[in-house]
Amino acid sequence: AYSHQVQKFIKGKGVPCTIKTLEGKDIAKLVIDYANEVAADLIMIMSQQEITIKSLFVGTTAQKLVSLSEIPVLSIRPIKRKGSAGSVLGS
Repeated sequence: AYSHQVQKFIKGKGVPCTIKTLEGKDIAKLVIDYANEVAADLIMIMSQQEITIKSLFVGTTAQKLVSLSEIPVLSIRPIKRKGSAGSVLGS
C-alpha cells in the first residue's frame, strides 16, 4: 500500500515511476539487474532499520544495493504521521 501511495504522489508531480515485484534470493542483484535492463535513472527503495546479528556481519539488503549499484539509490524510511491514519506522506 505504501509503494502505491508513493507512486501516485510521484506520478502526480509528472515524474515517471514504476513499481516492480521481483522474486529471488539476492534481492540487491535482482533490483540492480532490472534497473540496468530498463535504463533507470534512480532506484528508490523503502527500508527500515535492520539491526540483527546477521546484518552486522552480512550487511542489509539496502546497504548492499547502495554499495553495488552504479545507478543512484534513494532510500526512504517510512514513518507514520499523526492524524494521517498510517499515511507515509500525509495530506
